[in-house]
Amino acid sequence: MRMARVSRILSNSGIYHIIIRGVDRQDIFLDDIDRKKFLKELKNGMDEYKYEVYAYCLMNNHIHLLIKDNEGKISKMIQSISIKYVSYFNKKYERAGHLFQNRFVSKCIETEGSLLRVQKYIHQNPQIAGIAKTDKYVWSSYKEYVTKPVICNTSVILSVWGDKDLNGFAEYTLDVSRYNLKEYSEIEDIHKINDDEAVRIIKYEMRDRRFV
Repeated sequence: MRMARVSRILSNSGIYHIIIRGVDRQDIFLDDIDRKKFLKELKNGMDEYKYEVYAYCLMNNHIHLLIKDNEGKISKMIQSISIKYVSYFNKKYERAGHLFQNRFVSKCIETEGSLLRVQKYIHQNPQIAGIAKTDKYVWSSYKEYVTKPVICNTSVILSVWGDKDLNGFAEYTLDVSRYNLKEYSEIEDIHKINDDEAVRIIKYEMRDRRFV
């Protein structure tokens, strides 16, 4: 007997942390042109679906988005962006079939504290994975906060420190000392993680620390 799909929980604030993963953890970006194409579709979709992007990070096999859905169309807008990108990807690489997992992860963001923690986690994702430092990674929205916004509405998060206080934002977002394993699991909505993921997270937690 096939189980009915559970309805997606809707956010009272309209803000969601979205995670889109490749099928079987396969890479969904094979070069920088692919990444630029996805960001183009993300930006173009704003006109049709009236959403705001607060943060993003493109990793090799998954995507993090922090989005404000102003019209209650979260599933339709992610589906639209995904279909356009998959069509491009399949044509370019002469492949067929699914690229993304059938259902994206969405977590409701209802408080200012959650908003700040999630944007920090999204921006730190490359550093957590050992790819690049947060402020050096090209394919996240961190640069839009400290230089010039292109896709993101940066004003909501920056307003916590004052719109012009980039130092406060940078200090908070680059700080690696305030997370623990439980918070990682909650943010990622992970109920079970494999050994490699656990080791990666623990190593990140212990970096730059010294035993007393």
